[in-house]
Amino acid sequence: ESLNFTFNGKSDWFLPSRDELIEMYYKLFLLNMGNFASNTFYWSSSQDLNFTQNAWCVKMTAGLGNVFSQSKDFTSKIRPIRKF
Repeated sequence: ESLNFTFNGKSDWFLPSRDELIEMYYKLFLLNMGNFASNTFYWSSSQDLNFTQNAWCVKMTAGLGNVFSQSKDFTSKIRPIRKF
């Protein structure tokens, strides 16, 4: 299912891939930038190829082990992004 999202007059937002979200973890969250909620999972657009009912999440927390495959029924936050 596709949803339309408009913010600040822009409508070309999309859900980041797992790798893009990991990059945001290192380049934004760990530097206290981006207003991420700490100890919170964020959905990526990447599906788990081994478990088709799952998608990948990144937990914004200090330390290792912050990438998880979660059931799509799990409630998590999202962080839409735009290309520039």
